[in-house]
Amino acid sequence: MGSTGIQLQKNIDAAGVLSGLLILYRSLKRYFNNTVVHILFAIAGPFIYVFLLTLKNLHKKYLGEIIIDSDNYVSYRNLYDKLSQSIQDMDIDDVSPSDINKIPFYLRYVAKQYIRTYAVISDTHKQLKNALKSIDDDAPKSDFFTLRTEAELWESRNKAYDYLA
Repeated sequence: MGSTGIQLQKNIDAAGVLSGLLILYRSLKRYFNNTVVHILFAIAGPFIYVFLLTLKNLHKKYLGEIIIDSDNYVSYRNLYDKLSQSIQDMDIDDVSPSDINKIPFYLRYVAKQYIRTYAVISDTHKQLKNALKSIDDDAPKSDFFTLRTEAELWESRNKAYDYLA
């Protein structure tokens, strides 16, 4: 796997960390009342912010074109599946600036850093999706055969066998 794959793997790792932090926050909020959660995060907020700042090195935006061929297809497809699962686990709706202003002031910086990281992860997901979709776009057209998409073929594969590895 080249530098692109390594950078994408780092973005997936950052997505896993963000997903874990969000699950922790939601669990604490469900278990304790809002006052206790805000006090906990007021104390831990600066540490979480510093931790999220260290993630900046993990989530660099990859602006190059992702080229998928038979040598790297399986690794990119697995990265895409992991990233899709992480984004689904985060379950975040679009956040507007007015939503951030509703957050207590001591958590705004953490929320902004979280949203920046999430935006980069979403962009990475879209880039991988477009690269995988380009496989279907480059496929030959036929009036005689019914062609299946790349996603359909990937889902219908025998998962016990490691293809093209």
